[in-house]
Amino acid sequence: MTALPVSVEVFDGVDVAYREWDQLATATSAPPFVFPGWISAWQRWFGTGRLRLFVARRGPDLVGIMPLVLRRRALRSPTNPHSPLFDLVVRDEEAARALAQTVLDAGVRRVDLSFLDGSSLGLEALRSVASHSGHRQIVRLQSRAPFLRCRQDLAAHRAALSRNLRHDTDRRFRRLVETGAVSIQVATGGERLDALLEEAFAVEELGWKGTRGTAIASRHEVRHFYSEVARWAAQRGWLRLAFLRLDGRAIAMQFDLEVSRTYYSLKIGYDPAYEHLAPGKLLTYAMVSRAVTRGLETYELLGKDEEWKYRFTSTFRERFAFAAFPRSPVGLVGWTGSRYGLPIARRLPLAGRVRDVVRR
Repeated sequence: MTALPVSVEVFDGVDVAYREWDQLATATSAPPFVFPGWISAWQRWFGTGRLRLFVARRGPDLVGIMPLVLRRRALRSPTNPHSPLFDLVVRDEEAARALAQTVLDAGVRRVDLSFLDGSSLGLEALRSVASHSGHRQIVRLQSRAPFLRCRQDLAAHRAALSRNLRHDTDRRFRRLVETGAVSIQVATGGERLDALLEEAFAVEELGWKGTRGTAIASRHEVRHFYSEVARWAAQRGWLRLAFLRLDGRAIAMQFDLEVSRTYYSLKIGYDPAYEHLAPGKLLTYAMVSRAVTRGLETYELLGKDEEWKYRFTSTFRERFAFAAFPRSPVGLVGWTGSRYGLPIARRLPLAGRVRDVVRR
């Protein structure tokens, strides 16, 4: 029997195929950042354009979803600095290519996507289709996201860490215990979720993030976004709100998600009054150890490419920015400005050499 071809339709908003989208994301082991719950929260608090949902079907079956924001005749990924990752949610390569073709044929002046995983079907399909359709394109290394593969048990995990890291964390834990009663709390939701979120946000704001205005609590839309994500994730059993406590007081926090066998560390903060004891580092060490004992596969450190993360691992995932421009005078102007402007990765610490791939 001949397989049915893939067809693509375009709709406004996330509600048209919310349940099917959620089911497809679950079936394809997609990261939480491309589930409809995350995207709808992002659009509500950060979106400034119209959300367009590209829906791919093979017969009646949903085989691909790609949410994009239409703004100023450009299609952009629903991403910003609070987005660890973006990708197409697809069943197979054919669905990815069908979505890519429809997006690139949408008649906009540019397609601009950020935080695409370097090994994903989505980026591969976009590059291939853009090449064959004559679009000018730019692909740049945007960031590196450190992660570690969890060992089979805690003894193997500790043995794989550097001697300096083991000794330093052991020493600081001993000093912390000498100071008072130490405990680690991992909350997954419940009636006290709002109070725990306020406590977590307050701890994060105490440090340099609060001073620079980048803490969750610094902007009302950011606070609302993470609060909505927390409730959505808690309903799914994904939320992990972790605290390192000294005499009951939180001196470090993490806002994390645990999905299937993957742990995503989204936000971390600590009280600078205890900086000499490195509470943020101690909490990360404890949470990584917890992931190992729970039999998880990977611990994703996410965020910026920071040196302290490489004390735990030497591996990272590459995130790319993709831009495509039609073969038209407007497309040429857009491509020229982006091609010879300041590369995104040049502004990021530890980003390494920018990979700039241009198809002419």
